[in-house]
Amino acid sequence: MVSKPNYLTSKIATKTYFVSPQGSNRYTLPVFSIALDERSLFDFNKGIYTAGGTFQNWLNSHPGQTPDPGTPANYRLSGDLWKKKGHFEMYDNQKAEWYAKPAEFQIHGGYSEGYPRKSIRVTIDGGDSDEKLIPGRPYKDYNSFILRSSGQDWNQTLMRDAIVQQIMQGLPFDTQGYRPGILFLNGEYWGIHNLRERAHEDFIKQKYNIDKNDLDLLELNASVNEGSNTHYLAMLNFIEQNPLIMPT
Repeated sequence: MVSKPNYLTSKIATKTYFVSPQGSNRYTLPVFSIALDERSLFDFNKGIYTAGGTFQNWLNSHPGQTPDPGTPANYRLSGDLWKKKGHFEMYDNQKAEWYAKPAEFQIHGGYSEGYPRKSIRVTIDGGDSDEKLIPGRPYKDYNSFILRSSGQDWNQTLMRDAIVQQIMQGLPFDTQGYRPGILFLNGEYWGIHNLRERAHEDFIKQKYNIDKNDLDLLELNASVNEGSNTHYLAMLNFIEQNPLIMPT
């Protein structure tokens, strides 16, 4: 960014440069690069990738208890304060940059958020990605996707869930496409992550042309992901209050 008194500041420009003795042959997988303020990741009070002050407060109020990956921590918090702006780049197998966009990042997942390597949700700043990010999918308009650490498989195969999804593609239910790659976080090697489709309102819109205003997307015990659980709970109440035996 360039600034000068009495002038408008320029737009922020971000570039990542990889220097290696192996040159462009270092990796056979694509490379993902995330760049953002280091404090957005690891600051004690505001960092999204660290246990931070939230975890310390839990420890102080629960003396003698043993924490686990589900214990409250910065990385388990949600809301606008825990979405951080930065820049996302992708390099193909020939190491040429073919995708670069401003983006917003937040930690993604459930219990797996407590593992050392976490999944990151990427939301493209200003709209669609305009690129076919995932092989075998016809869509270009990915405005949000996940760099998945493989969840509970983060320190083992790094591909188990993705392989199961690929095997199941021929069956009559949804699966998430993926592209494996090497993630660099502020220039530091962060291991293999899978670029995955995100199951949310845009995913449903892409596949079924259902507007998000007409969508109720629930998970677990009627927890609302999108829309409302009002109709679903009313259905459960009807089932509980009425016999479902067909008259003979």
